[in-house]
Amino acid sequence: MIVLKDNKAVVISIIIFCVLFACAVTFVNIYVGNQRNIALEKAHYLTEANVSELDRALGSYMQATDTLRILLVDSNGEINNFDRVARELYNNDPAFRSIQLAPAGNVQYVYPLAGNEEAFGDIFDDPDRRAEAEYARDTGETTLAGPFELYQGGLGIVIRQPIYLGGDDNRKFWGFSIAVLNVPEIFTSVKLSSLEKLGYVYQLWRIHPDTGKKQIIMGDADGELLEPVETSFDVPGNKWTLSIAYKNGWIDYKDVKILSVSLFLVVLLIPVLCYALLKINAQRLQMIDISNHDHLTSLYNGRKLFKLLQSLTEANKRFSLIYLDIDKFKAVNDTYGHLAGDELLKVIADRILPFAKAAEDYAFRIGGDEFVLLIQSNQNIEILLASLQKELSREVVLSGKFSYLPKFSVGYANYPENGRTFEDIISIADKKMYYMKCKSEKNQN
Repeated sequence: MIVLKDNKAVVISIIIFCVLFACAVTFVNIYVGNQRNIALEKAHYLTEANVSELDRALGSYMQATDTLRILLVDSNGEINNFDRVARELYNNDPAFRSIQLAPAGNVQYVYPLAGNEEAFGDIFDDPDRRAEAEYARDTGETTLAGPFELYQGGLGIVIRQPIYLGGDDNRKFWGFSIAVLNVPEIFTSVKLSSLEKLGYVYQLWRIHPDTGKKQIIMGDADGELLEPVETSFDVPGNKWTLSIAYKNGWIDYKDVKILSVSLFLVVLLIPVLCYALLKINAQRLQMIDISNHDHLTSLYNGRKLFKLLQSLTEANKRFSLIYLDIDKFKAVNDTYGHLAGDELLKVIADRILPFAKAAEDYAFRIGGDEFVLLIQSNQNIEILLASLQKELSREVVLSGKFSYLPKFSVGYANYPENGRTFEDIISIADKKMYYMKCKSEKNQN
């Protein structure tokens, strides 16, 4: 029987540790990937929702300039009740800095007047506003300029709606309807600041048309965000982008550390437990092996023989049982000493063992000078007995100086031909051996 060695238990435990460690690393990577994907998906949803609100908010303020345009077109360019109309559009909304009309590009009507005295003047004469105003006039497109510092003070965004009178054939530029909006008040309804409460940092930005550089309209102005999720949307004359990111990245590494440590403890504990169980099982197998072996010759013992015989007869498997007994063994002990007797037993065991050629053959020492061969392989028993007798009868030198020619009595029985139970087989083989012993003694006398 093969007994599990200490190093084998260690190797198995190391293999288990490596497999579990690889599984744990894979699991953590999958977990991190899933958590990241969930966080990114949530961020995409938030950016799209906020961009939709931003677009809606800007659209509502651009509607004010379009209302003025419609009124002027309907009145063929006549300005009627500007203050009343502007007051209705203004409606005490803190996002409005002012509502203006600029016939031929010259700002002449401003509501409210207080605080916006610097707004009057010809837009085309202002080098900071000329290019944008000319673009709006020439293309007929509404433009959104800014954010920038307003002449009246503060940061603002200017919406300019070009107004044309007449049909397509004789269309004539009338001027602009203008809405000047306060930053950040125009974004109050969008509530971008709520992103910070959710643990995000954000930037609402655009590429400045003059410098070509990134201009932050709102949000964190300290630098680039870490792996931001971005959604862009078109505004008149430009494109704005909302970028958001978690302050400490998309993964909560505190949770990852807790998970990793927990898995590592499990990965470490399981191989240790396996090693302990393997050691216990090895010791159990070793004890079983010891209990099934003769301590002097290392052959199997009678306990093992009876277990095998019971198992074979219950399974109705064919086998042959050969009994061997050393003739006059007591005389060896009396003449040469017990150490010499033990030496003879070991020599006989070494000579018997090769006859158990196949894996299903066994050799036993079941008593002081009694040996058994259990043969299941397809060997000719008569030929085997002749070879066995010849091998065992060879001279043995005991204690390095005493020459001795051993003699044997042999008996055998075949299952199931000679008996239906293992007790019958043992009895028949034993009787044959005893008969041979008696015959040998009678001949010697």
